[in-house]
Amino acid sequence: MATPRNRILIIEDDPAVARSLKTGLERDGFVVTCKATASEGIAYARDQPPHLILLDVRLPDASGFDACRKASTTASSLSLVRFDSNDYSVPVRYAHHPVLVKGYVDRVEIFYKGERIARHGRIWEKEQVSFEPVHYLALLERKPGALDHARPLAGWQLPESFAILRRRLETEAGGEGTREYIRVLRLLEKHPLAKLARAVDKALAIRAHSRDAVAQFLWPREPWPLTTFRLEGREHLRHVRVDRAELSAYRCLLSTGGPP
Repeated sequence: MATPRNRILIIEDDPAVARSLKTGLERDGFVVTCKATASEGIAYARDQPPHLILLDVRLPDASGFDACRKASTTASSLSLVRFDSNDYSVPVRYAHHPVLVKGYVDRVEIFYKGERIARHGRIWEKEQVSFEPVHYLALLERKPGALDHARPLAGWQLPESFAILRRRLETEAGGEGTREYIRVLRLLEKHPLAKLARAVDKALAIRAHSRDAVAQFLWPREPWPLTTFRLEGREHLRHVRVDRAELSAYRCLLSTGGPP
């Protein structure tokens, strides 16, 4: 029998409001715990993860919109950040760099100099690792032979069109084809998977097998009418005349001995 998902945590500093919510929810069969501050709520959720959290946005020690535990640390040589007995990946260029970790109830966000560089679902077990495969593609581009053995990419599910693209690239260029395929994957650093998948499909349809070809389908294209220069509203240009070019004038650019 499945375990009922009925544990609710209420983080509310007004006792009357918390008591009212607790009474109503317990009447409906939920198991309810109340905490009065964000720090107490986070500590409780870390030890006994609830199925649902009801969070006040105005708490004594934090805004409910930013109820998290913060920790400063340094990314390891493996581009992993240790937080609450678990490891979370960051892009490889941030290895050995100081970072700030914000641990929310449902997620972990990692910042470098105020910029968010990674976001993961919060792990509540211990000694686990959360890899984001995209974080390691820059390194794999330099070592394409490790693509099929890289632990961060284990179990990474991609649309079938990606496998087709890889086969074609490797058939055409061998090891360099693998490197070019990784360059295509690196487009995920800036574009969502669904959008890149559509671009790969379009590139495959015209047998254009390269990172640059795929990238062309990621950028919006202007409608042809917008690329035509029109004179409407530019009456002052209607009388402009451009002298015809005199090609013989370019002969002075040739050497005295004539063209080579």
